[in-house]
Amino acid sequence: MAVTFEQVRAIVLGFPGVEERPSYEGRSAFRTKKRGIIYEHTDPSVIVLRMPVEVSEALCVEQPKAFYLTDHYRESSYVLVRLKAVNRALLIELIEDAWRDAATKKQLDRGAVLTELLKQPQFSPLSVGEQVASLYAGVNGYLDDVPPAQVQRFQQTFLDTLREKHFDLLETLSKELT
Repeated sequence: MAVTFEQVRAIVLGFPGVEERPSYEGRSAFRTKKRGIIYEHTDPSVIVLRMPVEVSEALCVEQPKAFYLTDHYRESSYVLVRLKAVNRALLIELIEDAWRDAATKKQLDRGAVLTELLKQPQFSPLSVGEQVASLYAGVNGYLDDVPPAQVQRFQQTFLDTLREKHFDLLETLSKELT
């Protein structure tokens, strides 16, 4: 039984954190905050699905009627899926794998940012309030778009701003938590 694009939309939007946004030429793209999972192809009976190269190559050999690659997607982390030929249960499993890969990457990226936030200059430790404010920003995703190599510079600017404009907040945090 053929799978429709509307069914794919319903499946992928059922996963936490997935959003639908316009992509190339206004076609649908489904992604977590940073990584694409599925893209609508120019052919409405085909989707572009994220997966490891080894898996896509194996699927193209094992099930060439359902999965294929063009030169554009060869050596990339995407495979083309013919919705009329793919097994629905397998497609759901592959979409979940793509979502897990994207979600895991996000968690790893946030962990790298939090690690950078925890680093303090030797002989000049941050106050409790400064630590709490920094970690609050990191844990709640406000630094998700900041590369780990730039986190300490961002943190310094952020804390300088808090010290200048919201010193009372830092004092309150320090007093309440010590």
